[in-house]
Amino acid sequence: LKGTEKTHLYAWYALDSSTDTYNDSHGTNHGTNSGSTLKDGIYNDYSPRKPRGFDNAPTAQADLIGSGSASFTGSNDDYITCGNSSDFKDDPDGEEFTLTAWFKGAAGADGTILSKADKSNRAIQIFTELDDTLKANIGGTSLASATVVADNTWHHVALRSFNDGGTYKGELYVDGIFKVVGTTGSTTATGMDFLIGARRHYDNTDTGYEITGNIAQVGFWGSALTQEQIQSISQKTYDELTTSEKTNLVSWWGLDEETATDGTAG
Repeated sequence: LKGTEKTHLYAWYALDSSTDTYNDSHGTNHGTNSGSTLKDGIYNDYSPRKPRGFDNAPTAQADLIGSGSASFTGSNDDYITCGNSSDFKDDPDGEEFTLTAWFKGAAGADGTILSKADKSNRAIQIFTELDDTLKANIGGTSLASATVVADNTWHHVALRSFNDGGTYKGELYVDGIFKVVGTTGSTTATGMDFLIGARRHYDNTDTGYEITGNIAQVGFWGSALTQEQIQSISQKTYDELTTSEKTNLVSWWGLDEETATDGTAG
């Protein structure tokens, strides 16, 4: 439960743990053989399904958001280019924005998830490092989390740029949890393509640092989303976003269906 959902909440009995306490006591268990029996597993119908049929295990939730994902193989130089529109925020040190995506990466295969950058001009980039942790660049400043995300399971990642009293900063989130903040650098991305699955190598020409893994439900907002909004969006496809969540949304790539645009699917 979040925010106002807890307003006026007197008690909550999840009945899924023998140790958790909320704003209540456990109550007294009555019945023969010491009363009801705790079933603390998530399978064999021990717990209800979450909305939209989500598995109760957080690591499985992304498998049920949308109907698929885009698969990338780094050795094949796989990536998607989305053009160089200025709507994709050329200057991180002066513009608020938020980047979000679901990502499942192969362990040991470092590479770029999302970028508007090249090798020497890392303006906007979310990537995995050799140790499989998630990192980002914002205006050239490095944001390094210690969270392993390239572990063959789904994770929701987000990079947020915001104005903090006249100073622009960037924040990195994993699975809706804040990880690291840093002051934005001065490196800009003017004229650079926004890429999914890779980063430009030099001068916006050939690519490098391609990712191996799957990416889905990519969103680019021209505003700084709150942590609560990032958490909410992580559980939705485009059609499930609220009107307010679509405000300042620049582009959304579900990457969960093929569409024929020139007579061929792809």
